[in-house]
Amino acid sequence: MSFDLEKLPPLAREGHKRGQNTPNLALSVNSVIQDELSEKGLLGNIFNLVFQLIPDREVQYVVLEELECRDDFLRAGLIIETGEGCENTYIVPKEAADCYIEQQ
Repeated sequence: MSFDLEKLPPLAREGHKRGQNTPNLALSVNSVIQDELSEKGLLGNIFNLVFQLIPDREVQYVVLEELECRDDFLRAGLIIETGEGCENTYIVPKEAADCYIEQQ
């Protein structure tokens, strides 16, 4: 995926930079969710969100920076609401997307 790093939302940009410095970092997105959201033109938005994921965390909290995607992300199951953090804080279920270190 090719993009201008400076055009990413702030938290996605920081997550992407962190990921570039993490050897063997892998991101995965549930293919059904990815296909559903891609059909709506939201593939880039998916990755802007998952760039915030931290490897091997049991619970993945994210701050939704692109609020226009909220309803689509909730409907698809990419994010679920949580009472923790700020009003734009959500959980990304492991079944929806994951970030991990690949074993060599």
